Amino acid sequence: MVSFRCIDQGDISFNVLESVVFKRDDRILSREGRLVFAVYDGNEWQGELVGVGLSCARGYNIVFTGEAGSVIQQSGVARLPVEDVELMEGWNWIGYPPFEAYNINSNIEVVSGAFSIDDQIKTRSGSTVRLANYGGDDFRGDLFELEPGVGYEFRVAQAVTFRYTTSG
Repeated sequence: MVSFRCIDQGDISFNVLESVVFKRDDRILSREGRLVFAVYDGNEWQGELVGVGLSCARGYNIVFTGEAGSVIQQSGVARLPVEDVELMEGWNWIGYPPFEAYNINSNIEVVSGAFSIDDQIKTRSGSTVRLANYGGDDFRGDLFELEPGVGYEFRVAQAVTFRYTTSG
């Protein structure tokens, strides 16, 4: 799972993907209340996700069959403040666009709703899964820090909107 950093002041364009060579049938998947995706047809991206657009608040599963070690390059000035992240009940894929890693218990400010006991945030890298569960006061587990450019899966029992902060 990957995320994009917020740059400039506009929405993230599919043009950000031009820094790597995608192949026919490569895909980008997102959770937007349900699974939405875009498929590369060899010339351009097609599918519902193209119309929805990319967001720095979301995480994406990219199925990439191009050259190993390819890096999607972004440029521009960081967008500050980062937009609020809206979580719907159930599983959400979120991005982490800040340029520095921050502790999940010090740098997430709830804007509306509230986290519930056993809400969970996790990330995967290969066969390694790191996660943290909400215990009523804070998140606990082997995932204690959110990292730039990494995507996360977030399960909540009720809708919650939060923002990333740089204090704490």
